[in-house]
Amino acid sequence: MPARIGIHGGTFDPVHLGHLTSARQVAAAFDLQTMLLVVSANPPHKPQEQASAELRLAMLRAAVNGDPVLQACGIELERGGPSYTVDTIAELATRHPDADLYLSMGIDAYEEIDTWSRPHELLELCNVVVTSRPGCDFSEQPPRPPVAASQDGCYDPAIGCFVHKSGHVIVGHRIEGIEVSSSDVRRRIRLGLPFEGLTGAPVARIIRQNRLYGAPRRNPC
Repeated sequence: MPARIGIHGGTFDPVHLGHLTSARQVAAAFDLQTMLLVVSANPPHKPQEQASAELRLAMLRAAVNGDPVLQACGIELERGGPSYTVDTIAELATRHPDADLYLSMGIDAYEEIDTWSRPHELLELCNVVVTSRPGCDFSEQPPRPPVAASQDGCYDPAIGCFVHKSGHVIVGHRIEGIEVSSSDVRRRIRLGLPFEGLTGAPVARIIRQNRLYGAPRRNPC
């Protein structure tokens, strides 16, 4: 039976417990042996990150250290150039040729998928899991495929989702987790409010040591 590997990309600026909770729930729901958390080194759709890609990867590694399922992945730092998801998935498919890949992304990101680079190629490479996100409406209707791939498969009422001609599927999954975002964490840090409960101690330590997001070296409380 092929390995089942999850992939969740993000800027993780910074990584927080909501990210980890979401990734663990997707891994459990789809029986994934590994969930790769991929740091977006140079995402073309987002403004410049506040922490460097190297520090964001360091925070992610600290956050998942010792976790049996979650793994930090720096593949986009190694490759350089713009961080296009389709290129990352293609490279991971080459590295894991016998694995069944599951790309996990929030509904807010998926709603913009038609503006991504070569979105029609994603379903040729992997399954797609669209998850709920704090502050975003999450329809009970099954996610639609990218417009460019809409003729490359069909809706299967027996399983309630779109099935690509490759056999890969698009499914929705509701997350029950911590209502937090990276912008919330950054705001609390700027205001001098406690934030360790949202990031975990290892990540908070890196933030303070590097004075990220306006943080002092030591907790003033």
